Amino acid sequence: MRKKCLVATVFLCIATSSAMAGGYEGPGLGAKGIGMGGASIGLADEWTAIYWNPAGLAQLQGKGVGMDVSRLCIDGSDGNGVANPKLIFGPTPPINQMNQDQEDVFYRPYAGTVGLTNEPAAFSSTGGSVSSDVWLPAIGGYAQVGNYHLGYGAYAPSGYKTDWKDTTDEVTASYNIKMATKVYNISVAKSLSSGVSAGIGLNVIGGDMEKHARKDVTGTNSYTYESDGTCDGNSLEWQAGMLFKPSSICQIGLVYR
Repeated sequence: MRKKCLVATVFLCIATSSAMAGGYEGPGLGAKGIGMGGASIGLADEWTAIYWNPAGLAQLQGKGVGMDVSRLCIDGSDGNGVANPKLIFGPTPPINQMNQDQEDVFYRPYAGTVGLTNEPAAFSSTGGSVSSDVWLPAIGGYAQVGNYHLGYGAYAPSGYKTDWKDTTDEVTASYNIKMATKVYNISVAKSLSSGVSAGIGLNVIGGDMEKHARKDVTGTNSYTYESDGTCDGNSLEWQAGMLFKPSSICQIGLVYR
């Protein structure tokens, strides 16, 4: 039995100074593609070619649709990851040790004031763990129109949701985050010659995030702190790919994203 040799090559930016990260990306699309890792760039023989290599659409005849659902489970330890820095009102202006770049969400307004609340400088949950459990759906299809092969789809490449809570003698704090990204794709491919095809795709990317923080402090100087934040945005991404079949046992895929 012959086994195909799949070679996957990803183009790197020639000028590394202009390279940008694709941090929103998940592990990939489709059980088959994820199982093959990056090697799926050199195969791309199903509807998920819209993600791995749009040139692979030229291999598909007629029409077809597909869907996929992934479950992303994350378990971790919060350690001292949630800071609770000082904010002292005595001096003018107040001494503020919050770090917005690190996205600190809590602060201790009465830190250092004798006889008032004794809050921790950082939280560490009794359970010591946080978890996230989200579902990432995907759907897409392809169709042949003359000499061209079209692909389309919508999928969620990544998502995150966590509910964190900590309780000490005088403080009950909670921090909730939800994040989701969505991608809408349209791609087109064409066979250039025997064993050579090319394709290009356009992605419309959308993302949104919600945060909620609350801290209830009891004791001599009790107070409640609450903060909400939301953000969303959209952008475009394009990708181009080529697929070569130099022999019946070897395929080479190239992708620039």
